[in-house]
Amino acid sequence: MRLRTPAIACAFAVLAAGPVFADPPKEVMNIVREADIKFAPARYPGIQSAVISGSLAAPGQPYVQRNKFSPGTFSPPHFHPETRYIVVLKGTWWVGSGPKWDKENTTPVPAGSFVVHHANQIH
Repeated sequence: MRLRTPAIACAFAVLAAGPVFADPPKEVMNIVREADIKFAPARYPGIQSAVISGSLAAPGQPYVQRNKFSPGTFSPPHFHPETRYIVVLKGTWWVGSGPKWDKENTTPVPAGSFVVHHANQIH
């Protein structure tokens, strides 16, 4: 009985820990987990960003960027030379359009929404 007890305890410990899964090979897919994303201050105060796929330095090539806005943060009117596709992951994002910076004329976009910023259009 003494010899079985450690073996049973080891088997139970392995089962209690649950299965350990390995990521698929990088040539099959890349997985980026929330904890692995490194945010840095963006161009405007109160905004942090992280490029999680691709590169901003490669014109015409697709990339994926995550942005975090501190509560009450707005960016001034600007435009992008390319169309941008945005998914709001958390909270509410307030958007505006045109060259006038008017926080009172913004539109709330709640989590789960999808927005397309068309190329060269001021928002």
